[in-house]
Formats: sequence, structure tokens, C-alpha cells
Amino acid sequence: RGAFLSAAWTYAGALITDALDGEVARLRDRRTRFGARLDPSVDKVLHGVLFLYFWKEAPVLLTLLLLFDLGLFLVGLALLVVAKHGPRDVSASAFGRWKMIFQALGCAALLWNALIPGLPFPRPVVIGLLSLALGFAILSVAGYIRRFVRPPLPGSLDGG
Repeated sequence: RGAFLSAAWTYAGALITDALDGEVARLRDRRTRFGARLDPSVDKVLHGVLFLYFWKEAPVLLTLLLLFDLGLFLVGLALLVVAKHGPRDVSASAFGRWKMIFQALGCAALLWNALIPGLPFPRPVVIGLLSLALGFAILSVAGYIRRFVRPPLPGSLDGG
């Protein structure tokens, strides 16, 4: 239980620093392409580990979220390598940020239920949070693909 509690605190700290790092970079005008690519990669690893750990709680939903995250990462990586119009912006869209919020809330609820089984979040709430994350993931993928279909605007982050 002690190791699990440490993992829960580590997850909470990762979420807080993840939410703050991008905002601080934007406020200080210190955004970089490397940071824009690294941030979602770290998110995918963090949540992938949790999805695998809690897989038995919602196998279909967590598998879909895991596959979507992995697929999105691989497609984005491939498109960056073979982009005909130069490098593109791979930072999270509003849909991607909402996906992350609902995904984090769903994972936090799963962690809560494991740590405090006497006062659990109801299963429909957890499933609802993760389902919202999946819905926003689908919308995010659609927007992500659209970014690679249309040419970048001159002077934009993805315009080089």
C-alpha cells in the first residue's frame, strides 16, 4: 500500500507539473518544438502505464485509449518525418487538452478507488470520464490529421 500511495503522489505531481510547464513556457514565450513533441510523449507513457495497471477495470475502454494514444503518437511521428510541406505543429489542440483532463480525472478516480476502497467513485462515473476522454481523443485525431492535410500558414509555429 505504501508503494501504491507513493505512485499516486507521483502521478499527482506529474499532472501538476504537466499542466504548468506549457503555461509557463507560453507566458515566458519560451515554447520550443522539442517541448511540444516531448510533452505529449511523456503523457502517453505516464497514462499507458496506468492503463495497463488498471486494465481489468475497463478493458475495452482502456485498450481503445491506449491504442489511440499509441497510434496518434506513431502517426504524428511518421507525418513529421515524411511531411511534404516541412515540419508541422504537433502540440495539443483544445480537444487534446480536454482529452487529457478527462483522462487524468478518470485515472485519478481509478487510483482513488484502489487507495480508498471504502469510499469509491461509482463505476459509471469512472467509465463516463474515460469515455469522454476517448471522445475527445477521436476529435483530437481528426484535428491532428487536418493539420497535416492543409498547408501551414506563413509565420505559424508549424510553418517553419
